Amino acid sequence: MAEGHIITVIGGKGGVGKSQVATNLAFAFSGEKRSKTLLLDFDQRASGDLNLLTGIKTNKNLKDLFNFNGNIDPRTFQPFVNMHPSGVHYIGLPNDPVATEGMSVDGAGKVLKAVKSMYPLTVIDVGTEITDLTAKALEHSTMILVVITPDLLALNQTKRLVSELITMMFPKEMIHFVF
Repeated sequence: MAEGHIITVIGGKGGVGKSQVATNLAFAFSGEKRSKTLLLDFDQRASGDLNLLTGIKTNKNLKDLFNFNGNIDPRTFQPFVNMHPSGVHYIGLPNDPVATEGMSVDGAGKVLKAVKSMYPLTVIDVGTEITDLTAKALEHSTMILVVITPDLLALNQTKRLVSELITMMFPKEMIHFVF
């Protein structure tokens, strides 16, 4: 199996619809390609929003997975995955943003490296801030989708975000916009 793609969805400011774009992209890909797709919620500030959008109740979450010390393979990964009948596999954050503090960024890197061999597409909702966790997601991404609305504040914040991404050495060709 060829290595899968990771698309990270980010917004310049809150309220631009980034979580809806990430969720709909995962569900559309799964339906169109009839292929399992992984949706991950890395948005620590809006912790638990994707649980609401997907309608999936989670038993285990990303914090549990990132703190898992064993090898990540399809067998050990399965207990952390919440499956939707459409073929979307989902792992969210704890519902309390305070509970997301202290998540293992190294554990996140280990997971992201492993999911490339397990899923043709992984979609990650990272929020609006470039935290250590966001940076780890971006590091493993094959595409960055920046969601923007046509209002002055969103344009200004998105301009700052894109400038930061370019400063972090992400190629301009990797950055795409969803209006």
